[in-house]
Amino acid sequence: MRTIIYCCGLLLCSVSALAENWQLRAEDSHLTFTSVKNATIAENHHFNVITGKVTNNQDVAISIDLSSVDSGIEIRDQRMKEHLFDVAQFRYATISSQLNSQLLNDLKVGEMKDFESKATVALKGVEKSLSIKVRVHKLAANMLTVSTLEPVLVQANDFNLIAGILKLQQLAKLGSIDAVVPVTFNLVFDKQ
Repeated sequence: MRTIIYCCGLLLCSVSALAENWQLRAEDSHLTFTSVKNATIAENHHFNVITGKVTNNQDVAISIDLSSVDSGIEIRDQRMKEHLFDVAQFRYATISSQLNSQLLNDLKVGEMKDFESKATVALKGVEKSLSIKVRVHKLAANMLTVSTLEPVLVQANDFNLIAGILKLQQLAKLGSIDAVVPVTFNLVFDKQ
């Protein structure tokens, strides 16, 4: 769950090489996080509502609606919204980055470029800078994707999520839920 938010942050960082207005194509983009319970059961989750853009000032802004978390199990989604993310107070997680337009200026259609980028992730009232390894692939003159090269490992304690994890563990009668969450993403942007 936390990992998804971090992954979005990584996507924003990778888009930082763009120098024009680009809009996130939400229907073709995804941010996924993996939770591990009882040390052996891994499950993938995602958010249904993600918005974002890269401005001509090279500012990247991504917003994740935490109330759109989707684990495939409604009661678990409700519990994550209430106890983990506290969407009544913190409905959105955001990722922001300043773009480095030089990285993509020479990228031709069909080419890819890998790089490491820094992003600021804001979740549950906490901001943290993360470094993310991403790949930018220019699919067309007006379309590109930004995806993680490796999962972003989100530490629950960095974002005040431990109490929520413990509550979820108690409600589900689990022996454990890992406090490190891998997050991946694939974001599609259209030039405006």
